[in-house]
Amino acid sequence: MTTATLPLYAQLRDRMPFSCLSDFQFTSLLASARHEDVPNGAVLIEQGAPDRDFLILLEGELEIRRRYLSSSNAEELEVGRVLPGQGVGEFALLLGVPRQASVRAVGPSKVLRIDSERMEELLAWSQRFADDLRDTAGFRTRMNLVRQVAPFRQLPLERVRMAFECMQPLELKAGATVVR
Repeated sequence: MTTATLPLYAQLRDRMPFSCLSDFQFTSLLASARHEDVPNGAVLIEQGAPDRDFLILLEGELEIRRRYLSSSNAEELEVGRVLPGQGVGEFALLLGVPRQASVRAVGPSKVLRIDSERMEELLAWSQRFADDLRDTAGFRTRMNLVRQVAPFRQLPLERVRMAFECMQPLELKAGATVVR
């Protein structure tokens, strides 16, 4: 832990999902995490891999990319960015499935890597922690679905995010007509 990362730790303490943890849980989480210096272009998570570690970005920026297969070819799209203080890897952790996207460093970065066993302990300790991670996974899943639709596929990620945030969910009865 360096003096440069101390302010970020304080910020993490006040952010979801960490804000619901006790001081003991939060401190023990940081103590068990591995600090990693990541060079530009390094792949931290590979789509399809079985690992389930959770990463928290301390410095730099990470790009989330997903391969989509169609009948004619495979296409890879940027589906998200991770900024300092944000985490990534919740989907595989929560569902126990292979990685759904790849994560790559955009410039030199520093991350905290928390192994899946430690994260599972925290999920068992705090229902709110688990709910906050599920909310993040749900948001990213909905963004990925929107990103697959043809008009959004060509837009820059920030435009897709802006459009997505303006969309309102609707609950429809089975058999309801959506478009006439």
